[in-house]
Amino acid sequence: MQAIGQLAGGIAHDFNNILTGIIGFCDLLLLQHSAGDPSFGDIIQIQQNAKRGSNLVRQLLAFSRRQTLQPKIIDVNRTIANLYEMIKRLIGENIKFNIYYGRDLGAVRADQGQLEQVILNLAVNASAAMEKGGELTIRTFNQKIDSLNSTSQDMFSPDKETIEHGNYVVIEVIDTGCGMTSDTIGKVFDPFFSTKDITSGTGLGLSTVYGIIKQTEGYIYVASKVNHGTKFSIFLPMVYISDENLREEDSEEIERPVVSEIKGNGIILLIEDEDSVREFIAKALKRKGFDVIEASIGSEALEIISKKSQHIDLIITDVIMPEVSGPEIVKEALIHRPNINVIFISGYAKDAFLKSDDINIEDFHFLPKPFTLNELGNKIKGVSKIIAIVNQKGGVGKTTTSINLSTAFAAVGKSTLLVDLDPQGNASTGLGISYRSREEKNIYKILLSSENKLIESAIFNIKEIPNLSLISSVVDLSAAEIELSQLERGKFVLKSALEKIRDNYEYIIIDCPPSLGLLTINALTAANSIIVPLQCEFFALEGLSHLVKTVELIKRNNLNPFLAIEGIVLTMYDRRNKLSEQIKNDICQYLNDKVYKTIIPLYETVIPRNVRLSEAPSHGKPAIVYDLKCPGAQAYISLAREILKKHASSCDNYDNKEDRQEHLPISLLHPSKFQPRKHFDEESLRELANSIKKSGIIQPIVVRKDSNDDGYEIIAGERRWRASKIANLDSAPVIIKDLSDKECLEVSIIENIQRQDINPIEEGEAYRKLIDEFFYTHEELASAIGKSRSHITNMIRMLLLPDRVKTMINEKKLSMGHARALINVENAESIAERIVSQGLSVRQTEKLIKDLQQNNDQKEHKCTKNQDIAALEGAISSQLGLKIKINDSNSKGEILHGCAKTTEAVRRTIQNSKESIAKLAKRYPKTIVKWKKRSFTQDATMGLKQPRSTVLNKEEEAIIVAFRKYTLLPLDDCLYALQASIPRLSRSNLHRCLQRHNISRLPDVDGEVKTKKRFKQYPIAY
Repeated sequence: MQAIGQLAGGIAHDFNNILTGIIGFCDLLLLQHSAGDPSFGDIIQIQQNAKRGSNLVRQLLAFSRRQTLQPKIIDVNRTIANLYEMIKRLIGENIKFNIYYGRDLGAVRADQGQLEQVILNLAVNASAAMEKGGELTIRTFNQKIDSLNSTSQDMFSPDKETIEHGNYVVIEVIDTGCGMTSDTIGKVFDPFFSTKDITSGTGLGLSTVYGIIKQTEGYIYVASKVNHGTKFSIFLPMVYISDENLREEDSEEIERPVVSEIKGNGIILLIEDEDSVREFIAKALKRKGFDVIEASIGSEALEIISKKSQHIDLIITDVIMPEVSGPEIVKEALIHRPNINVIFISGYAKDAFLKSDDINIEDFHFLPKPFTLNELGNKIKGVSKIIAIVNQKGGVGKTTTSINLSTAFAAVGKSTLLVDLDPQGNASTGLGISYRSREEKNIYKILLSSENKLIESAIFNIKEIPNLSLISSVVDLSAAEIELSQLERGKFVLKSALEKIRDNYEYIIIDCPPSLGLLTINALTAANSIIVPLQCEFFALEGLSHLVKTVELIKRNNLNPFLAIEGIVLTMYDRRNKLSEQIKNDICQYLNDKVYKTIIPLYETVIPRNVRLSEAPSHGKPAIVYDLKCPGAQAYISLAREILKKHASSCDNYDNKEDRQEHLPISLLHPSKFQPRKHFDEESLRELANSIKKSGIIQPIVVRKDSNDDGYEIIAGERRWRASKIANLDSAPVIIKDLSDKECLEVSIIENIQRQDINPIEEGEAYRKLIDEFFYTHEELASAIGKSRSHITNMIRMLLLPDRVKTMINEKKLSMGHARALINVENAESIAERIVSQGLSVRQTEKLIKDLQQNNDQKEHKCTKNQDIAALEGAISSQLGLKIKINDSNSKGEILHGCAKTTEAVRRTIQNSKESIAKLAKRYPKTIVKWKKRSFTQDATMGLKQPRSTVLNKEEEAIIVAFRKYTLLPLDDCLYALQASIPRLSRSNLHRCLQRHNISRLPDVDGEVKTKKRFKQYPIAY
């Protein structure tokens, strides 16, 4: 059987190479033809015939156990139930068909399509044995195998294997046909063996069944007697899984058969000895922006890899080639290029190469032949990166970084898995996973039990955050290091587990324990690179030096020779003290190439101390979901943007541009008209100039080519340019970018805001320019800049302040809180001078403004409203038959009544007469600003409030509906704009009007609606 399988596998491998070229070139042709072209249908027909040929190859590979399966957790009962109608049609009406479903049947891990093929093949085989009719029965049940005699001795196994002890799901297919002799039973699983007529079958049906079951790690037995029928028994290992995971498996979308365009950039080394396959892949990749270096033999590829000047982003290589094999090439490549990504392609299954002496192919991506253009593109897109977030010290923001970085990746559509490897389980708690939920699904069971093969069963899909999944942690993990130390490959357990699922994710983030033990070593062994969160404190560098030594030990001992520190994230940064700035400068000076830069493209990202960032885990949410607008969340968004850019992802408009770094003469550079900052402190410029004389310009200046002359316009870094002139430098390092005017202004604003080099008035002017000239909405601008919408609105409204007040703000005599309090206040200039002279705080300022406004209102009431109040008192007293007085102090209407009648009597009288009171009160609308409840009950108070309520007429409602339907303004801005036409419009009336007309959500630009969920309401725009 084994020799025949090797022969079948070899034939299938060669045939798969031919089919890959046919299917691939059909895909390329389909990209050049529309559905209406006459030749479109012909191309489709060619491709479908090739795919039918691949199905025959798949049967050969199934027998040889070299096909590529896509196993997942499935419900056997549900699978058989879905096949019921198809089986009935296949077996004919003269055969009675019964299915007996086992109760509480366990789940199995298998390829859904292949298991269906097994059941159909057995059903068709049974029907052929019952030409004159009979009965076909399929049964499922659970069975525990605990001894060698658990299976019947008269059942035949082609390999004469004994079932291992354990729990199994059994599928029995029983027919009442003609049965088989002992000689026939011995040959029933041989390929091309058939008792049917030569025109009736290929003889591959049962051999395919055998191959699929063996590759699924199951067992198959057959028992039969002549004229007494046949029984096939399949034993599949049982897995333990919750209904939730079964539902998640069922919800997976089926890929539509549409040829998609591959888009990307980078340099790919393609190594393939089959000319047609190599030509197809090269044309497909070159068509969509990739630079492809082709090599037809291994020696040619090794020569290219050895050239240090040749940059390579990805290697795509066949496995079996003459002279030098694919694994040998990759082993050599990893010596020269430790972080290179690799995709193996082959006509065999991945399992056929796992025992390679050169490298473990399971550690890399694999694409089986034949493949389509879609499958090639998805595989290139899905080259995942495993990043460990690690620091040997605790309390440095490690878990916070893991949670929020993973969430930010997921927010831009990157499929991300967060692995909580910390026994404290803070990452699991921070994502809202309860302790009870983790008891059955956790990383401990994956690492230290036979369920390592079932890592999919331990994954939580975070419903509130699309694209984000989690493997949780439990307290039991704290003792796992003792158990890991007893395993032969205890340092590689996590790596082996993640390799089974890494193709499903673009990013895998590991939250490591805050210590160096076997758990941390497992993480460092599995990771491509590490990110180090570093707290801004005195002993930060000491912890960093220890971690660098740990990484060197990991590499030196060949646990992960290619592990690299990808970058350092500064956390808990406090701008209010000099310590944080000092630590930041030290890190930049000694480890500049390892510190992440922020904004586009260069300036340092720091994670600030932030209350909302600390509160979020207690609510079971990442900060990005808990409060997107808080500084901590915005900082992690910037960090994610930078990492994606570093990994050559198309994060935003700027990253799609091609940049060049050069040294240019200082005289060729000049400030941009879009630079929002107009004032530079001379003393700080001199200090920077002295620093530049000693160390040079560390961060390049961002420029763009001036269209009018040979000079360059400074986009970001004008302060460094001015300091360079003071330092008498001849040239400066620059990054030349191709940006539009709008992008220039955005980059300039972002740089100055993050560095806090721009004063509030200049910032507001820049915002207004973006809105007026580039038609930004407040919401779009807030998303692009990384600030809240209310901040943008306040900065623009601040421009309405008198010039004298704006000067005080620029001189930092008034804070932003003072400025907000003075907006739309009369005599703002005199109040501002009083604030400065008396040194009032923001709270004292707000109280002062409130008192001044109340005094003005009281004076106005005393002068103009006494007669109205007296008239209203008389009218209401007459209506109620009571002596009523109205106290108008503090601008609040308050009814005072005597003791002639009880409170209840007054309440009833007012309630019965409220309509008349409303009519009376309409004569004096400006008198009563607000009714205040004293001794009346709620009903009476509601009756008294009625005079103030405003009912919108039809014309006013029509104005509101039309305005709301055709504007993207937020609700508060709509209210502010509409009050100019409808002065009595209030927030509550506006809400009621919109509800009556079913306008409850904000329309988007393309006509769709934004959901109310926080995560989708504020999409992160990179």
